[in-house]
Amino acid sequence: MTTLLSLNADDLLIVTGIALMFISYAFLLPTELKRAIKSSGNK
Repeated sequence: MTTLLSLNADDLLIVTGIALMFISYAFLLPTELKRAIKSSGNK
């Protein structure tokens, strides 16, 4: 907990940016896979 409180603003931005990237990948990858499966299935 002390390490979280002692983080700088820049570190906080980097951590939140990485977290947002992981969340966006987690949401985008399944939809992209479904789209690819549908496109390959239509062929």
